[in-house]
Amino acid sequence: MHRLLPYLPQRIARAAVGLPEGIRQNLTEIRLRLDGPVSATSGGKNRAFNAAGAVCAPEKAIICTKEDISECISLLTKASLYSYGDALCAGFLPCGNGCRAGVCGEATVRGGAFAGFSRIYGVNLRLCRFIRDYGITAARHISAQGLKGALVYSPPNKGKTTLLRSVAALLAREYRVALADERYELYVPQLKAGLTDAVCGLKKSVA
Repeated sequence: MHRLLPYLPQRIARAAVGLPEGIRQNLTEIRLRLDGPVSATSGGKNRAFNAAGAVCAPEKAIICTKEDISECISLLTKASLYSYGDALCAGFLPCGNGCRAGVCGEATVRGGAFAGFSRIYGVNLRLCRFIRDYGITAARHISAQGLKGALVYSPPNKGKTTLLRSVAALLAREYRVALADERYELYVPQLKAGLTDAVCGLKKSVA
């Protein structure tokens, strides 16, 4: 959780630190909703929490204000929202180390195409996890049989990105691995120890 704290408004960060240890250990998301309850996702369950970090009913939770949203966006963009325009148009902001923040709000449309948000209603900070041997079966198959193409699919939060990171790290012990990391979510620090090259922030077709 410590990787997300620098991007949270101070009062929400203080509350998050007080979350029960079991929730903190399995934390995957912290969600900020304008004029709504702040919540943490842990173990596949969403839990609202109060200013002391205690799990509670949504109506008793810490409420996210307009100032909280503004502070969070400023922290995520280093106070330069304009320089993150392309990422924001894709609905997210990178946090570094494979973490990212999803953004939703009131859309701006120009020429029939989405051009960003005129008002932000919510920020979802997602915590990435690196489990080196998570993809060992797939990595062994690729190493032994080769691979011309593959489709990885599942419902949300079931480990697709964790699998890809693991396979990349395992293959990079022996092979040269190239990553097209369009959304800044694959190239985590653990991959820098292997034979891995990455292009981040470009569409996969361009990268």
